[in-house]
Amino acid sequence: MKKNISLLSLSGVFILSLVACSKSLNIPNELAITSSRAGTGTIHTELQEGYANSDNPAFYISQNDICFESISASVDVVINWDVDLGDSGYSSPTKYIFEIAENNTFNKELKTITTKKQTVSLSNLKVNIDYSYRITAYYDSTHQFVSETYTFKAGEKVRNINAEGVENIRDIGGYNTENGKKIKQGMLYRSAQLNYDKKDEDAIKSAPTSKGKNTLVKELKIKTEVDLREKSNSKGKDETIGLTKSPLGSSVNYVNLPMRWGGNPIITNEFNKESLKSFFELLTDESNYPIVFHCIQGKDRTGALAYVLGTLCGASYEDMLKDYLFSNFANIG
Repeated sequence: MKKNISLLSLSGVFILSLVACSKSLNIPNELAITSSRAGTGTIHTELQEGYANSDNPAFYISQNDICFESISASVDVVINWDVDLGDSGYSSPTKYIFEIAENNTFNKELKTITTKKQTVSLSNLKVNIDYSYRITAYYDSTHQFVSETYTFKAGEKVRNINAEGVENIRDIGGYNTENGKKIKQGMLYRSAQLNYDKKDEDAIKSAPTSKGKNTLVKELKIKTEVDLREKSNSKGKDETIGLTKSPLGSSVNYVNLPMRWGGNPIITNEFNKESLKSFFELLTDESNYPIVFHCIQGKDRTGALAYVLGTLCGASYEDMLKDYLFSNFANIG
């Protein structure tokens, strides 16, 4: 049986009409996707989206009094749909298969979700790419149809991440480069610390919960943690709180490359020379990726490295400034 599917757009509601060549099959006529996020989903809150699109990020931060709050995490893109059965005589579908990919041919499928519900929630999507998704509705073992393919962008700039318990975490990729390419996402992540002294009332309270660990290890597939904190800083304090292995678990390689941030510029500070060299050597080994690197707050030592890496890859000064100042959305003191 041949099936033709056409797309109509009515006030933001997408209706998929199914025409069956065989008149003997009495199957549902329409699948309506009614979510306000369908085709326009974004990983950013309204405040984050305004920042990402602003021409003056520093002014935007001060104008909206952004600081000392934990509002840096991304939000899920939620897509809902409804089924109009018409007079088909069919009951509701027995299940749906939701497919989402980074291209419209689905030959590089990102995720497939099988559900009996008419909704999916998508976390930590990438920015500055076109996502494609489609839905297959199953009515019984033999009757089903596939919807039209829809596309949307989850954001243009700043791929912030939601890893429960972790402050100030985002991908350094996604930005356009001067030669017309894009910095690859899913390779390097920057964050605040992944453990802290719970007895210290002034500590930056950033450490993944069990759900956050699952996001970092299972979803983002982190293989290496680079800790830029000092074992003995200028005040004799162990910033790592005695850490010798990654709090993310045994599957993640822990590398301590101590850097100093006070007194002198981070990149030209003589104390940091060997750690900088080791950091860039570590980046040359494909087996280390994906990598998360951090200091305490994830803004000074981490921010300096993220800035250098972004500009070396060809990102603009404006984009790197915007990425740097996004740390103001985190509760980092």
